[in-house]
Amino acid sequence: MKPSKYIIPFLSALIATSPFSFAKSEPTGVLYQESCSLFFPDMRWQHRILLVRVGDDVELKELTEYLDYSALELTERRLLVLGIDRKTVYPLNNALSCLPSLDEVQHRLNSNKAVLIGLDGGTKEQYDVIDPVRIFSDIDSMPMRRRERQYN
Repeated sequence: MKPSKYIIPFLSALIATSPFSFAKSEPTGVLYQESCSLFFPDMRWQHRILLVRVGDDVELKELTEYLDYSALELTERRLLVLGIDRKTVYPLNNALSCLPSLDEVQHRLNSNKAVLIGLDGGTKEQYDVIDPVRIFSDIDSMPMRRRERQYN
């Protein structure tokens, strides 16, 4: 049976009008989602966010491997990590339904290697190098994190 000439336009229209997000695959195998304009407001009070500028696929892979190794620490701190290269925002430790736009992330990163965004949505720290011990220490010294640790 020959496929209908209407199936591709139908599926394209269905995807375009669907309330669900469909992941796209990059050549590196990393999945990313469509951007959403309310990403940072939607994450407020739910997650801390670490934006990390990655220079190439090797750095992206190394960062992903480290995050896999540190999954428990990231979960305890409610920390989402987004990798950013010149063209794409990658969710590195969580499956998200949408991501912030590349322009918005680059604006928040400015010229820094990484930026830590607190639960309140404000920029807490800016980093020139990625030092996980320092980043975890910075998070653990935050008043909300101290309260979280006190009650858990």
